[in-house]
This record gives sequence, C-alpha cells and structure tokens, in this order.
Amino acid sequence: MFGVGMIELALVVVVLLLVVMGCFALAARSRSSEITPTKEWRRVRQLRLLGIALGLLIAGLLMDHDAFGPLGDVVALLVPGYGVGTMIAPAGFGLGVLLGVAAGETIARAPRPSGPRTASLQPRSLTGYLPRGSSYAVGTGVALLAATLLLGTLTAQEDGSLGGMRAIGCQTEAFTQARGPYPGSYYAVPLAIMLGIVLLTALAAAAAVVRRPRGLAATDAGDDELRRRSMTVILAAVGVAVGASLTGIAGTAATGLLGLSEDCAPAWMPVVGWLLVPLVFLGFGLAAWSLARLFVNDSLTGADGTGGPSDRSVRERA
Repeated sequence: MFGVGMIELALVVVVLLLVVMGCFALAARSRSSEITPTKEWRRVRQLRLLGIALGLLIAGLLMDHDAFGPLGDVVALLVPGYGVGTMIAPAGFGLGVLLGVAAGETIARAPRPSGPRTASLQPRSLTGYLPRGSSYAVGTGVALLAATLLLGTLTAQEDGSLGGMRAIGCQTEAFTQARGPYPGSYYAVPLAIMLGIVLLTALAAAAAVVRRPRGLAATDAGDDELRRRSMTVILAAVGVAVGASLTGIAGTAATGLLGLSEDCAPAWMPVVGWLLVPLVFLGFGLAAWSLARLFVNDSLTGADGTGGPSDRSVRERA
C-alpha cells in the first residue's frame, strides 16, 4: 500500500536534493553587516569545526560501531541493536557540534584592555540573541517529534521474533498481522534520552554565549552580532538533530501504519499514517535548513531581524 517504484523513489531523491540546494542558496544570499573579529574569535570558529568533526565521529560510531574497533565495542554495550544507533545518530552529530560551541565560547577569551573600558548598561539575556524564526521552527520540530514518539510508544507492540516494543500490528478472527520496525519504546526511549542530553547541552552552550566577556569584536555591536551567530549555530545543531530524527521516526511510523492490510487495520491507522507523511518532509526541511545555517552561518544576518542588547555604554576606569 505504501510501496513506491524506482522512478518515484528517484523523483523523491531529486526533490530532496533540490530542497537541500535551495536551503544553502537562500542562506548564502542573506548577508550580515561587516564585523571585525579578533584572533580569539577565529579560535572559537576553529573549536566549532572540531565540534562538527566530533559530531561526525559520534554519528559514525552510532551507525557502524563495528568499524571503530575497541571504541565501537564500548558503544555496542551502551546502544541496543536493530537500528537504534542509526536512529539516534543525528542527535549524536548535534551533540558534538554543541560541545564545540560550548568549548569555544568558554575557552576563547580576549585579553583585558588597558586604560578606559566600556560596559553595557543593559544586561545580556538569552532571548536577546536568539534568532526568532529559527527558534519557532526548532520548537515546533521538538513538539512534533515528541508527539510522534508518544504515538509510537502508545501504539507499539512487542516484536514476536526479535523482542522489544518495536512492531505495529492488528488482529481479526481470521488472521493476525504485524509490521516492523516501528518507533515504539524500543526506539523512543533511547532517542528521547539522547535528545534530552542534546537540549541540556544546548542550554549550557547558550549560557556560555551570553556570559562570556566582550572583546571578540572591535565594537560592542560587532560583539553582539557574534553572539547571535553563536546562537544560530546552537539552534542549527538542535535543528539538525530534531529534524533528521523527526524524518526517521515519522517515516518509520507511517510505513508501519500504512503497510497493514485494510481488512485488519483499525480505521484510525491509515488516517494517522497519512497524517504522518507530511512530517517526514517537514523534518527533512528543518534538518536541511539547519544544516545550511550551520555551514554558512557567517554569511547570515544576525537574528532573523531581531536585535540584541543595545549599544548604550558608559566609560569606566579599569
């Protein structure tokens, strides 16, 4: 019922590639104001790149731990099999990026200037630097993913051959039918734990961005812009983790619900299955746009039109 041919599959792949290319093109067109960062800011960016590399390593370990020798054996002890590692790999990538951001914002410090210094009269706040549009998009993605995981957990049944709540099925007087994998608690619990770690790390990284001293740009306005760029990277990392996870969870759930026989499945299953299909594309769009913002961040406007704290300052003696 939910099967597709090679031509349809090829068209879907082409459309998805066009979506990714479009996201990168749109992101690259949005230019930010000129900023003169210090050499310490370049260190922040270098640590971000290390975070991306760490994220790729974590994702690789989760997806194919057999290829990493003894380190992979340790991961195999912590992560169940049958696709759980692949399911949580996007969250692992986001976690690595966030650790890189937190490290950069914590380690890199501008030297204390000599003579008179400036201090802002307005306290810095987390909401002052958050990109508004991206915040709404990521928040919506988190809510949709949580609802989909809850749906899968409540409707899954135990897999008769492999064990674990990872199947969906129905039963009539004539026959019984089951399909898997399905995002029951076998997949939902590890993913929820991993995403919880990602969100807590994102909060810690955001706090580091807000608290770090000024001095990574030549002006206070430039320093605020750099903070907004850091917040953009944080939201992008969470967006990749949430969007890719939503694509996988919604797609797996829709395939299971729509794959059951019409003679067996309750009336609600095909309805919910088709409602989940748009979430697959919404999740992919969120992941693609977040990935674009992650890699072309320094070409983006600061905060989707929002501004940070004002530049009012007073002179004070060191």
